[in-house]
Amino acid sequence: MAAHDDCSDRGARSFPERRTDRGAAPGLCATRPKRRSQCRSPCSSLAVLVHGLTMRVALLSWDFPPEPTGLGRAASEIAHGLAGHGAEVTVFSADRSGTEETAFGRMIGCAPAKTGLPAFLRKRAAIGHLVAPAAFASAFRRAHRQTPFDVIEATNWYAPAAFLTGGSVPLLVRNSTPAADAFEAQPSPRNRIDNWYAHRLERQTARRSDALISNTRPHRQTIVDLYGLPPDDPNHRVVGLSLADDLIAEGARSKPAPDAAALLFIGRAERRKGFDALMAAMPLANRKRAERGEPPLTLHLVGLSDDEWQRVRDDLPEDTAKHIVWHGRADDRTIRRLLGSVAAVVAPSRYESYGIVYREAAAFGRPLIACREDPSARAFLAAVPCGVLAERCDDTALADAIVTALDPARQADFREAGIDHAATLTREALGAATLAIYRSMLEDGA
Repeated sequence: MAAHDDCSDRGARSFPERRTDRGAAPGLCATRPKRRSQCRSPCSSLAVLVHGLTMRVALLSWDFPPEPTGLGRAASEIAHGLAGHGAEVTVFSADRSGTEETAFGRMIGCAPAKTGLPAFLRKRAAIGHLVAPAAFASAFRRAHRQTPFDVIEATNWYAPAAFLTGGSVPLLVRNSTPAADAFEAQPSPRNRIDNWYAHRLERQTARRSDALISNTRPHRQTIVDLYGLPPDDPNHRVVGLSLADDLIAEGARSKPAPDAAALLFIGRAERRKGFDALMAAMPLANRKRAERGEPPLTLHLVGLSDDEWQRVRDDLPEDTAKHIVWHGRADDRTIRRLLGSVAAVVAPSRYESYGIVYREAAAFGRPLIACREDPSARAFLAAVPCGVLAERCDDTALADAIVTALDPARQADFREAGIDHAATLTREALGAATLAIYRSMLEDGA
C-alpha cells in the first residue's frame, strides 16, 4: 500500500534487545526513554490528579464525521465520551484545515500540504508515511505551546503519533485494524518496502507508547502478536467502543422489519470485509428464497467510493446487480435510516477491530450476519446472541447464514438480545473507562 493518502492501546515498556536514539527516524527504534513528568508545567500531572483540574486531551484522528469512516466515528465517540466527563478535548484531524469550536471542545485541521516538498514526499515509498505524522506533530506542538495538554491519544493505524512518542506528554495508542491487514497478498517490490515501513512505524509507535487500548480480547491478542508486545502487559487494556446515545435511543424505538426483504452492508469493497463472499452469496441466497416462494433480497451498500462501486458494478452479472442499491459514502442520517428499514445487517468480515457495525445492528434490533473467521464476531455473538455466524467466509456458508438469520421464528429473540446489549454501550461508560487509563498514565509519570 502506498503512503497514506486518503485520510478515508502504561508504563515505560522496555525491550532490552534494542537500543533507542530519540533522534532516529520513527519506525527504526524500539525502547521508549524514561518519561519526564512535564505536561502543563512541572508536577502538573499531580495537579490534575489531586486538585481535580480539567484533563486536557489531544486526540489524533485521520478523519472525523461527517466523513463516514470507522476511524472517524470512533474518534467522535471517544471525544464526546471524554467531554461528557468534563475533559477538554482537542481533535487533530487530517481530513481538514483550520480550527473550529465544537460541542466537545476544539477541532484543529492538520491536513498535509498538497504542494511542495510534503506533496512530493507523500508519493515516495516508505518515507511518504512520515509526511502526515509530521503534520500531526507540528499542529500538536503549536497548540501545546498555547494550551498545554495532559495526554495524547492516537490510533495505531499508520501511526499518526509517530513523532510524539518519548516526549513530555504521555501517549495512549488505541488500536484499530493494523495496516498490515490491508496489504495485498503479492505486492510489488516497491510496495513490499512501503508495507514493511508502514508496519514498522505502527509497531514502534505502539511499543514506545505509555498505554494501549484494544477493543476485544481477540483483538488485543492480534495486536500483541503483530507488534511483538508483552502478552501480560497490565497497561494494555480492553475497552470497547460506545454508540451515540441518540442512536441507541433511536434504535430501541425502531420497528422490526422482518418482511423488508432487504439487507445492509456497511464498509469498503475489501477482502477483509468479506465483500467477495457477499457478492457471490447473494445469488445463492435469492435462489434459496425463490425455492421457498419468497421475494428476492435487495442489498444496500454503504461505504463504497464512486471508483470502488464502478469496478464492482462492471464485474457483476445483471441478475445480481439489479438487486443492489449503492448509497456511496453515506452520512450518519442515511445509515440510521437504512438500519431502521432493512430486515438484517450483513457484515461477513474476516477480521474486525472496532466492530462498530456489529453494535449498530444490535442497537436497531436487526439480526447480524457475521463470519466465524473473525475472532471479534465469534466473541460478540457468543456474548450477545443477536445473529448468526457463517461457518466460513464463502458463498455457500454465507448464503445459508442469510437464510437462517431471516427465519421469522428467531427475529424477536435476536431483537431483544441486541437492544438490551446496546443499552450498555454508552458514551458515559467509554469516557469513564478511558479517563481511568489516562489517570493511571499520569500517576506513573508523576
